[in-house]
Amino acid sequence: MDANPALVELLGFPDKETLLRTNVADLFPDLRERQSEQQLLQNNEVVQSFEMRLRRYDGEVIWVTDNARVVHDETGKAAYYEGSLVDVTSRKNAEEALKKLNEELDSRIRERTATLEQEIVERRRIESSLRESERKYRLLFEESQDVIYFASMNGYFLDINQAGIDLFGFRSKEEFLKVDMYSFFTRTQEMAELNRALEEQGKIKDFEMIGRRRDGSLVNLLNTASAVRDQQGKTLFIRGILRDITANRKLEKQLFQAQKMEAVGLLASGVAHDFNNLLTVIMGNVELGLMRSKPEEPVSLILRRIKDASEKATVLTQKLLAFSRQQMLYMGQVHVGKLLRNFSPILERLVGPEIDFSIEIEAEPEHIWADPGALEQVVMNLIVNAREAMPQGGPLSLRVSSLQTDKPFLNRFPFVKPGRYIRISVIDSGSGMDARIQSKIFEPFFTTKTSGTGLGLSVVFGIVKQHKGYVMVDSKPGQGARFDVYLPCRLEGRTSVLSEVTEKDLAPGKGVVLLAEDDEGVREVLCNLLRGLGYSVLLACDGEEARQLFFNAKKRVDLLILDIIMPRLNGPQACEEIRAHVPDIPVLIISGYGKETRERHLPPGSNLPLLLKPINMVEFSLKIRELIASRPI
Repeated sequence: MDANPALVELLGFPDKETLLRTNVADLFPDLRERQSEQQLLQNNEVVQSFEMRLRRYDGEVIWVTDNARVVHDETGKAAYYEGSLVDVTSRKNAEEALKKLNEELDSRIRERTATLEQEIVERRRIESSLRESERKYRLLFEESQDVIYFASMNGYFLDINQAGIDLFGFRSKEEFLKVDMYSFFTRTQEMAELNRALEEQGKIKDFEMIGRRRDGSLVNLLNTASAVRDQQGKTLFIRGILRDITANRKLEKQLFQAQKMEAVGLLASGVAHDFNNLLTVIMGNVELGLMRSKPEEPVSLILRRIKDASEKATVLTQKLLAFSRQQMLYMGQVHVGKLLRNFSPILERLVGPEIDFSIEIEAEPEHIWADPGALEQVVMNLIVNAREAMPQGGPLSLRVSSLQTDKPFLNRFPFVKPGRYIRISVIDSGSGMDARIQSKIFEPFFTTKTSGTGLGLSVVFGIVKQHKGYVMVDSKPGQGARFDVYLPCRLEGRTSVLSEVTEKDLAPGKGVVLLAEDDEGVREVLCNLLRGLGYSVLLACDGEEARQLFFNAKKRVDLLILDIIMPRLNGPQACEEIRAHVPDIPVLIISGYGKETRERHLPPGSNLPLLLKPINMVEFSLKIRELIASRPI
């Protein structure tokens, strides 16, 4: 916009008009310097002594310092920049010459000191090297977040930056340097390997070590170091960098544990599916046997005992699905405080009189979107677990509070999503646990007790994860345990309706049912039950055969019963193809898989009726009658 004659002369332009026609960007040999200057102006509205290079009219590159500021118009809006430039090319050239001179002087000093006695040579080399390092790296040394250190070969630190002092928990550098190195690294094997590698290779990279802080706590460190040697190859001192990777190792362990739990969950889900098919066969045949026997007959009593055992096995599969986070939840708005107040009489009876049980609930804890029955199960399992860890009695408390995650909390638990949570805490004064047991307590079938299934805490883990929450434990041997369940405060989703089945005899019906099930045992027992109830049955071993049977049937089919996953064509796909021709045909989907698998195979927004294996025969009978009756005549 404007420039004085001094600037025209500085940049070597023939006249002011030629300069004003030149784009400022063309004056910069490196546009990044211009961008840096503009960024400073935008942030601070002023720059002082900013060094940069400019290209003169004749192509020569010069160094200048810039002092500039932003000028605002009457409205306060930035209008233009104004400033002054000073040619510092001579100073920069002098600095470069001085640098070369210093290097030459350093070389001459090293040549001269090589002729002195060995003891003086070694000492002066160390001092010279330290002075050189301090001159070159002082800024990096002081401000680095990693630990930068210099150490002698006799086991003492010669120097260390503030990051190292903080890491090892000392108040000052003077106090730190009085302690020998072996106090910080107590594993003699690691130190031996480190020294051998430095002697043989002259350097190490990312050598993992365990360090001990002043308070006794341990830290995981990566050590990258090199040996500084004289001309004869003798090591004068060691310089290196330590990086604290304790948080990384902790996260790796958490990730490994999460992956292990996920793998075990998939296994549990698969086992539950196969077990559900077996239970369907067992319970179905028992129901058929009960239908064909009189209550007073001995075989009837035997069958009822088999039925009772099968129902207990059904509960076991439900626990496996709970752990694998694939059981069906019935979600809705839940006021956790009210829920647990109403549940407290049951908990008080559960813990017994020898335990001092207390409940503390915040005045107004928030609502969450949850399955109230599942939450009660979580709390009950945690209370039972705490009670069994307190054979001699003592205080046991249940606390409910709300929590907004902050930076310290997220630094401690980096895997937690920021937000607001309801925290349910169960705090006991029992026997506690060591780290090894804590790493396994959420695994299914792991238990330290002489009785029980080992599924209580596994169920807690599965339900909490299915609610998008977190469960954490803090315990030490002999100091009790604290379990914290964090559930997100959000009101979303839709409520499922749990239908209650009336306990009454299997009801007969009539009509034609097409049953498609790939498991032969399940297919046979359901077929026998349907025929026992008076229905005509068409059998298919997969969805493709079901489709062909339906279109080749010589009489009207009143109901489709389709397993969700089958070879060639699964249940939902067969349903879609058949309903494309007969839209009003009733369909019942059956499945032994968990929630995630079912959702993956059912069309989005599907309202297909669903029964889970092992199938309750009374509910099965009533559902068939309901669906057939709903079809228009």
